[in-house]
Amino acid sequence: MSDSLMPADRRTQVEREEKWSEISLQMPNLYFPKNWGVAVFPPFKGAVARFVVQKGDAAVSVYADFYEALNNFGGPYWELYPDTEGNSARFAINDTAGLMREIARSLRKQKRILRNV
Repeated sequence: MSDSLMPADRRTQVEREEKWSEISLQMPNLYFPKNWGVAVFPPFKGAVARFVVQKGDAAVSVYADFYEALNNFGGPYWELYPDTEGNSARFAINDTAGLMREIARSLRKQKRILRNV
């Protein structure tokens, strides 16, 4: 990218190069329980979308990677941290049920741990 481009022009160039319009058509809907707070963040470090789910003091970070810029998966995927084992877990981009199930499990486990601290 040229340094002479204005910030909006540079952003448009990145969006075009990474085919964000096409990705937006492939991104599945996510349905969150009403008692979860969801903070959406701009993408960075190769992710195309990022958000954090919070319930009380428990939180799970999630990103979508369509280009395997951050890990190898074999196609577009979600990654969340922490899973119930304190690691990262990955799900195919269309496995929203698996993603939401693991977010819920992680939040519950964190709540139990926090309650015992």
